[in-house]
Amino acid sequence: MNLPIPPPQPPVMPRPLAPRPLALHLALASQICTSSLPASKLWRQGLLPWSENLSAQAAALKKRLDACFDTAGNARETGGDPAATEREFMAALAAAAAQKLTRFIQGIQVYRTTELPADPPAMPVFWPVPVPPPADAATDAAPDPTQSRPDATTAAAAPCLRNYAQTRQFGRCQGKKPILVIPSLINRANILDLSEDNSFMRHLAAKLADRDYAPFLLDWGEPGATERHYDLADYVRIPLAQALASLDDISRPRARATPQPVTVMGYCMGGVLALALALRHPDRVRNLVLLATPWDVHADAALQHRMQPIFPWLHYWLAPWLRPGAALPVDVLQSLFFAVDPMLSLKKFTALAQTYEAQTGQAQSGQSQTYLSQEENLEKRRQFARVEDWVNNGMVLAGPVAQECLFGWYRDNDLAGLRWKIDGQTIDPKGFPAAWGGRCLAVIPHNDRIVPPESALALAEQLPACTIFRPRLGHVSMMASPQARAVMWDHVVAWLRDDVPV
Repeated sequence: MNLPIPPPQPPVMPRPLAPRPLALHLALASQICTSSLPASKLWRQGLLPWSENLSAQAAALKKRLDACFDTAGNARETGGDPAATEREFMAALAAAAAQKLTRFIQGIQVYRTTELPADPPAMPVFWPVPVPPPADAATDAAPDPTQSRPDATTAAAAPCLRNYAQTRQFGRCQGKKPILVIPSLINRANILDLSEDNSFMRHLAAKLADRDYAPFLLDWGEPGATERHYDLADYVRIPLAQALASLDDISRPRARATPQPVTVMGYCMGGVLALALALRHPDRVRNLVLLATPWDVHADAALQHRMQPIFPWLHYWLAPWLRPGAALPVDVLQSLFFAVDPMLSLKKFTALAQTYEAQTGQAQSGQSQTYLSQEENLEKRRQFARVEDWVNNGMVLAGPVAQECLFGWYRDNDLAGLRWKIDGQTIDPKGFPAAWGGRCLAVIPHNDRIVPPESALALAEQLPACTIFRPRLGHVSMMASPQARAVMWDHVVAWLRDDVPV
């Protein structure tokens, strides 16, 4: 069945090779669809193994098909043709496979041609302090750095701290309670600020302004020549420690007063870095918030069963990119994430094509439909495109960090094994001082495929005074879905609003 392809339109953001790596996505989708015919013969002969969660459905479907073929066989006595039934079945299966593959390709085309409004302006850089303009020749006086920081909304040198407080004036922020938000080193920080009306950071700023909170987002940026030599400990001891120190002036209730503790919040890998920062500076941290943070990566036995056999050849394959000064390319990173759920790409782009068909009246008869207005349909496609743009517009990962994460975390389980040390200090969630008066919140999405809930729970259960919240969201949807605001973001806001000075 040939489904109409939408005419190409010039996209606002070029997506010539998205999704990445495009060849891998196309090759696997083609293999899945074209292998259906030979696999069906093995299945009907009882020679095709099924995973445990699908075996019951497969058995029920096979029983129905067997009944159809038995009926055809019994019809031989009355002139029926069993071979014709076999041909009809294979023809129907081939048509269904072709339709799925066509719809998958159509979904990719819909994504690549979906126009997006212009991105909101980047928030001003708070740290490092941008170089001020030259002093006015007439007055020969430079601006007072204690009253206002230069408005640097353009891309800054990596890494930098962006100010999401309700005012850009530094002086007006003084005395507020900073929130230092640390994203993962993989992919860009803008998953926390996808658009003006779908932004976790802007939501925090708006909902917590009356409690004198001032959110700041650490934007790692693209690793430069220096950062490509960093391991995870270097990221904690250098840019993170400097970013934390830069908030001292904000958190002072008055000039020269003692800085007040801040809230440190980390997403995904950023949560591991947030934990290390809090353990190294417990006197500077009021609250620790961990969002989908991995810890015991061996807690998911099924994932480990799949991964352990590939580590020897994976290390051999990736070795040139794991050295200090090198970096793991984006397409390699995306291939590794692709392997976590190879069917996800086929599912989500097929669903996107169906969304487009519903809008244009191309949906096939008998196909289940959710009726949306044209505006709702367009916004749904734009939400999809924003997330996919974030996924595909990733960053390289510093070689030493890639080495630690792939082999220290996933192969050797160094985090849960308490083998990660920074300057001799073991990063142990039980290592907070007994007198520490802070609180912890662990948000563990119920449907997370990137950080299995068991992995994150192993960390949360060891933290002092830790509240555990398990929303029915996924790793990315907790930040990007329309439901995230009510299901997760407001819960984090409510938890912070209950904060009292320590």
